[in-house]
Amino acid sequence: MNPNAEHRKRMRQQVLKKGLEGFEDYQVLELLLSYSIPRKDTKPLAKRLLADFHGLAGVLDANPQELIKSEGVGEHTAVFLHSLPEAFKRYESSKFEVEKKKINSTSLAGDYIRVLCKKETYEVFYLICLDAQKRVVATEKIAKGTLDQAPVYTRNIVEAALRNRAHSVILAHNHPGGTARPSRADVEVTGRLKDALGTIGVTVVDHIISAGDRYVSFVEEDLL
Repeated sequence: MNPNAEHRKRMRQQVLKKGLEGFEDYQVLELLLSYSIPRKDTKPLAKRLLADFHGLAGVLDANPQELIKSEGVGEHTAVFLHSLPEAFKRYESSKFEVEKKKINSTSLAGDYIRVLCKKETYEVFYLICLDAQKRVVATEKIAKGTLDQAPVYTRNIVEAALRNRAHSVILAHNHPGGTARPSRADVEVTGRLKDALGTIGVTVVDHIISAGDRYVSFVEEDLL
């Protein structure tokens, strides 16, 4: 009989009810380890790995050969942990790979743009063109700037909207290494683009600013 079975059952039940809400990092890792080390108490190992690799991100980003050097971590566990980040990346990307993806809510727009901007180290500006049913017909990178600014050209954006026969558009850019809060310049640019696109009958649905795992919607902030 597995002496840890009841504890793991309680953890699974908690996840089924509330997800990982309320879990500390060591508990998340403990749960993950329980699927590759089924008959041992994985809490001590989870805490030790977090200390040795400086947090959950350090554990999941670690080279498998380095993980195997840790007592209690075999090849099976090292491969399992090492595979998780790539699996998560593919999951996020796959949500938006299908052509004509419908974006009809702020949360979907935010998720879409977070994925677009995730690997960008410089500030970039995207135009997401939608049809009348709010389906994505094109996503164009309009500008790429320095770490803290991206020149936005009204003419380029209007031309892209016309070229893709957009019914409406979502404006998007990132703040790498900073806060997702819009600056005064962001608000001014948005107003200028909204007016320009309005002259050709294209509606600006939202402007999303992404910063890491966070985003801010101009619509939700009543800035559009």
